[in-house]
Parts: sequence; C-alpha cells; structure tokens
Amino acid sequence: PAGDIITGTATAGTPEEAEQILVKQVELALQQYRESRARPAVASGRFLETELDTAERELENARAELLRFKLDTGFEYLDREIVAEQDTIRQLSAAQEQANIEVQRLEAVMRELESQRGQVESVMGEVRADDPQAVALQARLSSLDTQIAERTVEVAGQRQRAAASFSLLAEHQTNLASLITLTGQSQQLQDLVQEKQNTRDFLADKAREARLKQSQSENVGYLQIIQPPTTPQSRISTRTLQIALLGGGLSLVVGGLLAFLLEFIEQTVRTVPRRQRERPREQA
Repeated sequence: PAGDIITGTATAGTPEEAEQILVKQVELALQQYRESRARPAVASGRFLETELDTAERELENARAELLRFKLDTGFEYLDREIVAEQDTIRQLSAAQEQANIEVQRLEAVMRELESQRGQVESVMGEVRADDPQAVALQARLSSLDTQIAERTVEVAGQRQRAAASFSLLAEHQTNLASLITLTGQSQQLQDLVQEKQNTRDFLADKAREARLKQSQSENVGYLQIIQPPTTPQSRISTRTLQIALLGGGLSLVVGGLLAFLLEFIEQTVRTVPRRQRERPREQA
C-alpha cells in the first residue's frame, strides 16, 4: 500500500561492510522487483517481435511476387493499359462504323449514277449517230462511267478499311479481355500485399506498446529510498561474553544432571539382580 516504509539493517564485521551489504541488498531487491513486474511485458514483447519478423518476411515475399508478376506481364499500371485499349476499341469501332456508312453512301451514289447512265443510254438509242446531240450524250455517258468507276474504287477502299478495323477491333478486344484477367490476378496480389502490410503495421504497433509497457514496468519510481544507509560511528555492542558464560553454566548444570541420572540408573540396574537372588534363598 502507498505510504509503507521498509527499514533494513545489516550486521557485519565492520560498519563499512555493513553499509556495502545493505546497499547491495537494496539494489538486488529493486532489480528483482523490476524483473518480476516486467516479466509479462518481456514475454509478450518477445512473442510480438517473433511474429513481427515473420510478418515482415511475408510482406517482402508478397511484394516480390507482385513485382515478378509485373515483370512477367510487362505492365506496370494495368488500369492505364485497359483505358488505352478501351480508347483504341472505341476508335476502331467508330472507324468501322464510319466506313460502313461511307460504303452505303457510295453505293447509293452508284445506284443514282447507274440510273442516270441508263437514262442516257435510252436517249442515245433514240438519237441518230450523226445528230450533234449524240456527241453530248456520249460525253455524258463517258463521264458517268468514270464516276461509277471512281465510286466503285472508293467503295472497295471503304470496305477494306471496315474489314481492317474489324480485324484490329477483334485483336484489341482479345487484348482487353486478357488485361481484365490480369487485372484480377494483379488485384489479388495487391490485396495480399496490403493485407501483409496491415498485419505488419499492427504487430509493429503492438511491439512498441510491449516495449513501452516493459519500460514502464521497469520504472519503479514510486519506490524511493528515503534515507540512504548510514555507517555507524561505533561498533554495535554484542553479548558474546554473556552468552558464552551462560552457555558454560548451562553446560555444567546439564552435565551434573546427566551424571546424577546415569548414577541412579546404574544403581538401579545393580540392585534388581541382588533382590532376585535373595528371594529364592528365603523361599528355601
């Protein structure tokens, strides 16, 4: 309880030795008390330090696994790669759609040109060859043939563009699917790293708490030495002589009693056989 005072004394051959013994005993007592108080915190700290070492190794292994995955795949940031693939797919889809629209427009133009060509041919069938209008109609027919040929080439180009876009689109869609699969694996590795990091940080905090508790347990500041040991100015009087005289007197008394007791026993032992011999004579 608070307020208790313990007073210690020591006896030795000289006052200086008594002082040294008392100081050493106090130091040993305080040290043992510190160790006793800190023992649970020390055991907990050792356990936590062991677990912390294991957690740090597991964290390094998880980080190494994630780095190996990035090196094997060649992608540092998969989310950026996915965004790039998505942008490319959108552009290819737009190009394919634009090419298909252009093909439809050109085919409509070709149908119109074919219709006009048919009309010109119909008119030419009604005009004589030497008619001046026939020359103009022939020129118009040639122009229409040229336009139809140009549109045919353009249609073929647009269809080729649409086919190329479709092929690239399928390729990038496959790449996107692969990236999404890799993203799942990468996320698992990242989650594992984060989990190991959280475990390591938790154990590190607990280890610091254990060290703090150990330090607090070893601090016995509430135990104070009120007065340091003082060396007596003179030797402590002893009763060695009185004890020796008393012991000698007691020894003499005890010795006398033992001698008297032994003498009494001896006489008793001698008397009993004599009486036993005398009794048979009297009976005779």
